[in-house]
Amino acid sequence: MKRFLCFLFILIVSFSILSACSNGGSTEQDKSVVENGSAQTQSKRTINGTISSFSVETLNGSKFTPEMFSDYDITIINFWGTYCPPCIAEMPDLAEYKENIPENINLITYCIDGSQNPDEAQSIIDDADLDAVVITNADGDFETILSQIQYVPTTLFIDSSGNIVGNEIIGGVSSVKDVYNEHIKAALEEIGMKQ
Repeated sequence: MKRFLCFLFILIVSFSILSACSNGGSTEQDKSVVENGSAQTQSKRTINGTISSFSVETLNGSKFTPEMFSDYDITIINFWGTYCPPCIAEMPDLAEYKENIPENINLITYCIDGSQNPDEAQSIIDDADLDAVVITNADGDFETILSQIQYVPTTLFIDSSGNIVGNEIIGGVSSVKDVYNEHIKAALEEIGMKQ
């Protein structure tokens, strides 16, 4: 019985670790967000702000400006790291999702350690066959938002004015399509639109 309980404890801890990776300091509230080995959405948004003033560097030198948010009703931003197994595991699902999203929705990623590890980040993107803007360094409002992110992957939903809408997703998800569609629907409802 002791062996079984020990095994169960190790299994639970392993799932918690594999669901999300720390992005610096954390609080007890943050820890509760990624418990039980699956992505958690809180009932109230914990990351707030507007991303309207910034400059970015991207992995492949593509351009991304604040004005590009206005091209879409919702832009999904997935924050991830090259050191994070759950982030890497969901990349192929993100690639597939990006290929099938409606024209009014965009998906980009922010590799938080991409400027230090560009070759590794590119390899992960290539292996996943992800065709998306990959930010590797940014200033301005992105710095403010990044300071609020405790774990990766974290996914935010941004409206056409650069405002964070809906609730963030913290941790990896088992079904990107289902979870993201649910969050997009809520984000669109918040801004008075329907999917």
